[in-house]
Amino acid sequence: MRAKAASLSFLMVGALLLTGCGVRTTIKHVLLGSPTSSASATGVFQIILPDGTSVPMPLDTLRGLTYQSILLSGDHEAGPSVTDVLTAAGVTTFSQVTVTGSGGASMTLSQDQLNDQVIFSVNKHTGTAKLAAMSIPEPQWVLNVSKVVVK
Repeated sequence: MRAKAASLSFLMVGALLLTGCGVRTTIKHVLLGSPTSSASATGVFQIILPDGTSVPMPLDTLRGLTYQSILLSGDHEAGPSVTDVLTAAGVTTFSQVTVTGSGGASMTLSQDQLNDQVIFSVNKHTGTAKLAAMSIPEPQWVLNVSKVVVK
């Protein structure tokens, strides 16, 4: 009888913990503080500022930003807009960004091409991000973003 009660208690605590995993707090913008000059700092990807300094973009920060959701080819893509990520990194003005990902794939976008529907879609299972947008054909999306160079 005691073993059944302990098992039931364990299951209830586990269920409560799993329920809490789905809760997301959204923060409009999070300022990361001073940029580092080392690209080895941890983050999902690095944001290279015009002066050459590097700001890591941690997964927790990406998850804390306001998510946009876009529906493409019947699939939902969700993540923060590129402009919100840049703001979180302390970028206030820029003319263009070049996003680089796996296999050397890259895409350069002007400030005029960025809106709330150009996002870093965050993969909750792998902790990676991809550049996705309704205005960019899916085969051109940049997967496993590693670097964002701001000019």
